Amino acid sequence: MLVGSKPANRPKPTWRRALRTIGRKISFWQQQQWPSSRRLIPTAYEIGERNGYQKAVAWAERHSSVDVSHGIHVLRANRDKADAAAWITHLNAYLAQYGTSPLVLADAQGSLIHRLRSTPKKIITDGPLVSVIMCAYNAQDTIEMAARSILSQSWRPFELLIVDDGSTDGTAAIAFQLAREDARVRVHLNAANVGPYVGRNLALRHARGAYVTCHDADDWAHPERLEHQIEFLHRKQLAGTLSGMLRMRVNGQFARLTTGRRKERNDGILQFAAASALFERKAFDVHLQYWDSVRFGADSELIDRAELAFRHGMQRQVTFSMICLDHENSLTNHPETGLSERHGLSKARKLYSAEYKAWHAQSSSSSLKMDFPQYERRFKAPAEAVVRIEDVSHAVSNSSFDTPNGGLAPFPRVNASGQNPATCFTPLNA
Repeated sequence: MLVGSKPANRPKPTWRRALRTIGRKISFWQQQQWPSSRRLIPTAYEIGERNGYQKAVAWAERHSSVDVSHGIHVLRANRDKADAAAWITHLNAYLAQYGTSPLVLADAQGSLIHRLRSTPKKIITDGPLVSVIMCAYNAQDTIEMAARSILSQSWRPFELLIVDDGSTDGTAAIAFQLAREDARVRVHLNAANVGPYVGRNLALRHARGAYVTCHDADDWAHPERLEHQIEFLHRKQLAGTLSGMLRMRVNGQFARLTTGRRKERNDGILQFAAASALFERKAFDVHLQYWDSVRFGADSELIDRAELAFRHGMQRQVTFSMICLDHENSLTNHPETGLSERHGLSKARKLYSAEYKAWHAQSSSSSLKMDFPQYERRFKAPAEAVVRIEDVSHAVSNSSFDTPNGGLAPFPRVNASGQNPATCFTPLNA
C-alpha cells in the first residue's frame, strides 16, 4: 500500500494463476525443443535446476552455437561445484573473455566465495580518490570477505566507509578490527536500523573522494574492479557507469541465469550490478545529490534518475567486476519486498517502481535532485519502504566515521605527485 493511498484488495483468480503455470510449462518445453541462442543458457539453467546440471550441460552442448558456447563453462561450474579445482577452472574459462586477471582459490577454510583471490596485473598508487561505501546489517559471516576484496584493489587511492546499520551480531567488531588494520577504513554505527540507502547517504556526507561507489557487505570484488571502472569513465568522458557481476549461491552454484526483460542482460550470465554504479562526485552532487531514503529499490531509482540527468546517461561496461552472493537473507530475496527469481518484482517493488517512474516522467532533467534528510517525499512510496524521519534525523545527528580510538581515521592527503588525491583530476562533463 502506498503511504497516503487507499488499500486495494484484488486477489488474482486461481484459474489465472493456473493458466500462467501451464503457459510456463509449455514455453519451457518449446525452448527445450527449439532453443534460440539468446535463450540457450537460461533454458539450460532451468533444466539444471529441475533435473540436475549433468543433464543441463549435455543439453547445452548438443544445442550450442559459437556465440554462446562460452556460457556452458558456467553450467559446468555448477555441475562440478563439489570439486573446487574443476569449479575454478570452469569459472576462469568463462571469465577469460573479459580480460581480467584469473581467479584462484586460497588454501583456507570457508565457502568458495571466501576463498577467492586474484593478483592484479598492475598497482595504481597515483590517481583520484575513490570513496567506497559499504552498509552492513548482521553480516558477520561475510563482511570481512567483502571488505578485504576492496582493500585488495589495484587502485590504491580509495577510502572504505563502513556503516553498521544497527547489527545485533559481531559485524561492528569486525568492522572496527579492519579499521585498526588499515587507515583507509572508517566506521559509523547506527543505533537503529534505517536501511542501506539512508546509510549510504550518511556516508556520502563524510566521503572525501572525487568518485563515489558502493560495495555490499556480502559480495566479492575483483581486485581490478575500481581500476577498470575509473579508466572506462575517463576514456569515455562519463559521469557514471555500471559494471558486470555474477550471482552465486553459498554452495558455489551460479544463479539467476536468465535473459529476463531487463535491457542490460548480456549473455544470460553476466548481469550489471546496481551496487557497482560509480559516479564522478561533482556530477553526482549537481544532478542527483542523494539516494532515495527508502528500505529497498533505491539503487534502481538512482540509476534510472542518472540516465535522465547525465548527458551520457549511465553507460554499461561489459566486464566482470564482482560476484554477488545470492542467499536467503539478502535484501534481493526478501519474500515481501524482494525480487523473486521465478515471479519477478514483489508487489511492493512494483508499486515503488511505478511511482518513481511517474515522477521521473514529469520532471525535467534538472529537477531530479533528492534531499537528505528527506522531510517531504518527491513521490509516494509503499509503507514497507518508508523509513521514519525521526530515525533518519537521529542517525544524521549522531553520524561520524571514526576509528576504534574515536578519532577521524587518518588518510594520506597527498599522492606520489604531492597533490591532493581528491582534486588531482580533470573534471568531467555531466
